[in-house]
Amino acid sequence: MSPDFSTLSEVKFPAHLPSPSDKGSASVVSSSSVDAEAPSRICKIKCVSGQWVGPLCQEVNGDGRFQPILKSCTLDEVPPNLILSFKNRIIIEYNTTIPHNSTIAARCQEPIGTYKLSGPRVLNCSNGIWSSPIPQCQPTTLFTNYSEDSPPTILVRVPSGSAAVDQNGGLVVFPGSILHLECLYLRRHGDPEWTWTSEAETYLTDVHCKPVPSMDLNPHLNYRASGHRLGQTTYFNCPPGFFLKGAANITCLPSGKARCEYPGEPPNGRIIPLKFWYVPGDKLKITCLAGYVLPLPLEASPPVCLADGTWSHTLPECIQYTNV
Repeated sequence: MSPDFSTLSEVKFPAHLPSPSDKGSASVVSSSSVDAEAPSRICKIKCVSGQWVGPLCQEVNGDGRFQPILKSCTLDEVPPNLILSFKNRIIIEYNTTIPHNSTIAARCQEPIGTYKLSGPRVLNCSNGIWSSPIPQCQPTTLFTNYSEDSPPTILVRVPSGSAAVDQNGGLVVFPGSILHLECLYLRRHGDPEWTWTSEAETYLTDVHCKPVPSMDLNPHLNYRASGHRLGQTTYFNCPPGFFLKGAANITCLPSGKARCEYPGEPPNGRIIPLKFWYVPGDKLKITCLAGYVLPLPLEASPPVCLADGTWSHTLPECIQYTNV
């Protein structure tokens, strides 16, 4: 008969844990093979939504809180004109922590072709250390008065059809579209050579987003839609006497991933962030009204937007603190 752990919420145990190495490796050593140089810490694993999470360990001479063994990476400062995204979402607030073994994508600000990315397009976090320095965005000839040591500006126009920039800075073009590329380069410096940075022979076949009229919208909400194909945007506004809750516009992106709909407000609580749509990986933070709290297991496991466009579980209910 297999053991039943359904009544356990967490398991604590002592461990001799050396400080993480510069290479991002860490190991837990059992008490039977004690390393005299490794400090003893209290660690634990927690059962969250039917899955064991951890181990989490207390820091030596710390405040008693349990932290992951492998460290997260921090984005302290981001160079100008650089856009970083994590799990298909642009990072707006810096001094942000990125979990161990996660990746972020880098690209330069739009219009595409006006800045050149110097450095890798993808960075990996390994035990608090980035796989490479944060890349830079180098101004092109459009901003440098056609300086000879500046990369040429590439003007991109789509006179017919639609296109959009993906999270890695690539231009994704809808089939049947007409694309014009123009190189701004002084002729006296010679003729520029055109090369393609990607040899992939995969093409987008049919990218449409959910039409706005089919959405369950507030009857007072006004909208203006340019379409629901790749790169097209819908704008929202409210009549006098109403204010807009959520994003003022939404754009059909080339990610090809589903989005989760706004789940509504939980009983006696609020959700953060408040948006029309959520991308896979977005987590909801539940805040309760005065006099109400979330049960601890639910507080540790917020709803997450999944890749299939559904939420990992329903919104938890805030209950009166006297009933906890």
